[in-house]
Order: sequence, then structure tokens, then C-alpha cells
Amino acid sequence: MKLTKEQFLALKPCPEAIKFAESVDFDFEKGWSTCERGDWMIWLIKKLHWSRHSNTPVNWLLIAQKCAEHVKHLNSYGSRLDAASAAAYVAAATYADAATHAAAATYAADAAAYTAAYGGSNYADYAAEKKWQADMIREVVKLSFE
Repeated sequence: MKLTKEQFLALKPCPEAIKFAESVDFDFEKGWSTCERGDWMIWLIKKLHWSRHSNTPVNWLLIAQKCAEHVKHLNSYGSRLDAASAAAYVAAATYADAATHAAAATYAADAAAYTAAYGGSNYADYAAEKKWQADMIREVVKLSFE
């Protein structure tokens, strides 16, 4: 799939995402391979699918499960993420068992990723989680901009 600068800007990305796209000269193949923000990648995948720019298969349930599973260990450390990570894990597992509608699966992926990233105690946790999510998403979603 080819994505132009104009098509990208028409998706109405946040100012930070525009700055990132500018930093890679709107080379979306390079941007996809170097992005460290899983939340931006989830946003882009959803926008590309809803705008019909992409028909790349996306396993939203797998993304949700992986995000929730990744922070499940925090439950045993007394983190403030205890309840949130447990809820994200249960939600992802429930959706995985019952969801048949793409919107529900997409919601589960968003919820699990958000909970995993924002439940941490500091920005380092947030940045590390977003980078982990970005790497995982690249493994799960084989998106090409060539």
C-alpha cells in the first residue's frame, strides 16, 4: 500500500505524529520500522482500514492479549497497575473468547494497550511499554508502504 503525505495528513494525526512523520521525510516504510509509539501504530492501522487505504489483515485480539499479558506480572509487585492490568487481561481474554465483531476486537486492543502504557508509575515505564508495543505490533501486523 502506498501512503502519501497528503493522505496521511487527511487522517488528522496529532501534532507529535506529524513531527515524527516529518523527521522521516514522510517515508512511511521507514516510519513504520522505526516508530517507538505503539499507540500511534494502532491509530494508523485503524485509520488506514476505516479509510479503505489498507486491507492488511489485523489480529486485534492477539494485540490485546499480548498487551495485557505483558503487564500481568505487575499484579504481584503492588503496582498501582494491579487492578487495571488485571482488568485489561480479563477484558482481552473475554474478547478473545467471545468477540466476533472487528469493532469489539479493536476496542479490546486499544483498551489493553492504553491500560498497559498509562498504568505505569512514571514516564520511563510509559516509554518502555510503548516501545515494546511498537515492536510487538510490527511482528503481528505485516504492514508495508511500498
